[in-house]
Amino acid sequence: MTSISKIALNNTEYNLEDTSARSSIDNLATVATSGSYNDLTNKPDLSGYQTTTNLVTSISSSSTDSQYPSAKCVYDIVGDIESAINIIRGVL
Repeated sequence: MTSISKIALNNTEYNLEDTSARSSIDNLATVATSGSYNDLTNKPDLSGYQTTTNLVTSISSSSTDSQYPSAKCVYDIVGDIESAINIIRGVL
């Protein structure tokens, strides 16, 4: 039986006789089979980042402080404001 003592992943060579390298590869294998970010170890703290669940494409009186508008939403609102100003000025 042939055993593998080294493996290369993403241009990084891992010595499989080193326990930390084996642990890294085992962790990647777990994530690869589960597909879950939660199976990663040494994850960065993402709690300060915005989530896409709070992204909105329109705003209204029911909008909340935890929501944030998409670029298109902002563009549309600026356009609506510009149109309203032009109407008031009698431009349109």
